[in-house]
Amino acid sequence: MLYIYPPGKTKKPCRANEFAVVDMENAIVKVSEKETARMEALAAETISKFAKVMTMPEAKGIVKIKINTENEKQAGYEHIWAEVDQIGVNEVFATVLHDSLYSDQVKKGDKIQTEFESITDWRAIVDGKDITPDRAFLVD
Repeated sequence: MLYIYPPGKTKKPCRANEFAVVDMENAIVKVSEKETARMEALAAETISKFAKVMTMPEAKGIVKIKINTENEKQAGYEHIWAEVDQIGVNEVFATVLHDSLYSDQVKKGDKIQTEFESITDWRAIVDGKDITPDRAFLVD
């Protein structure tokens, strides 16, 4: 299901089919809990491959991080994307690529540090190769 956040100050997503013109820059994809769990498991299983790729010269990477968004309005979590600035032994230092939808604590451009266990998806590009958890076998 594809949702977008309409222009303005609202943070409530609407189905994309409710609009004549869809701004894909504000689009989000909602996946089932089962698919989310599958992606999280695959990212956890292959995170060592991502860490290895990120040590290569010219490697660029992004990570999807699961953050707690529990507050007085909502209980739960959301996933945010961040560009990797540096990678440690078991952690990533990154720059958030978009505002959190449910938390005022996370904003685009924020510098964050997170443990590998909070990474629920990743993507790396090195030597023209696009490497994701389902293509981690490309890393030797």
